[in-house]
Amino acid sequence: MEVNSERQCSKKRRKNKKASCDVNETVVRPEFFDGISNWLKLQQVRSILSYTIQFILEIFFTFPLFLSILCDNVLQSIAPRVRSCVSFVFEKVLEKTSKEENSENSIRSGEKTHFKKPHKKRQEYKRNPPNRKNFQKIKPQFKFDFDERKDSLVSAHSDLSDHEMDDEESMRLTKTVSIDCEMVGTGPTGDDSILARVSIVNAYGECVYDTFVKPMEEVTDYRTFVSGVRPSDLVDAKDLFEVQKEVFAIISGRRVVGHALNNDFEVLFMNHPRKLIRDTSKYKPFKKLFGGRTPSLKKLTAKLLGCEIQGAEHSSIEDAQAAMLLYLTHKKEWEKSLRQKKRKK
Repeated sequence: MEVNSERQCSKKRRKNKKASCDVNETVVRPEFFDGISNWLKLQQVRSILSYTIQFILEIFFTFPLFLSILCDNVLQSIAPRVRSCVSFVFEKVLEKTSKEENSENSIRSGEKTHFKKPHKKRQEYKRNPPNRKNFQKIKPQFKFDFDERKDSLVSAHSDLSDHEMDDEESMRLTKTVSIDCEMVGTGPTGDDSILARVSIVNAYGECVYDTFVKPMEEVTDYRTFVSGVRPSDLVDAKDLFEVQKEVFAIISGRRVVGHALNNDFEVLFMNHPRKLIRDTSKYKPFKKLFGGRTPSLKKLTAKLLGCEIQGAEHSSIEDAQAAMLLYLTHKKEWEKSLRQKKRKK
């Protein structure tokens, strides 16, 4: 009985202790105090944001310094090359200007130049007109041999009395010239074309200009079987800029005859007034002979002139002569059709 009473007393004591704890002591329960954890998290986020803002500001202030240092280094490395390029260009410009001044001085002094300017001659004629009784109109027979081939001699009669010549002294440059270009291949497959040779003939079939052009890119296909151009031809060739200048001096203000002239002007990087172009590949009467299709120059000369060209290798002189002969044999009809088109407009 005493043991049971002691047990009951111990239980009562424990209950009293628990009750006193409930009244006097505070018990922390985290589920009722989430604000503290959220506040701690906010403090962490704020610290992270402050660090990132400081990092961004440091980058913002140090980036211009980094850029200035980088630019200084780059300029120091590039400056010698830029100076050399500028000096090279300046020397070239001085050379060209000196050549132009020399040519102008030679013209003023009366020396013979390769190309004569017809407008100056006309001004002289206005001041001192020639004796028209002694001035005979030139009516030559148009004959020339295609590229020294014995079996392909061509002759044709053409009336050049309509002031075809610029003046009686200049027998080389006529008011109508014919041009043809030969190309070589560039690029990995050799399909891209660049200029390699330019030839110009006058209305009498005489070659007034013929030169090879130094390629500006690496040649991967010389197309010798078609173009007739070999590597040795381009070793000491002229620059494209020089050739452009000389060709422009010849064809400016003149009728230009040729076959597929858009290809020639494309590789020359030049344009010519449309009213002064006579393209045998676009002349409609020539197309009608081949069912409306664009004929090749070889087929045109075989059908209309009865001669063979481009037997093996092409010759730009031969092609220019053939185009000129095709134009002159059909000149009256061609020019008449152009005049009729102007009237309709």
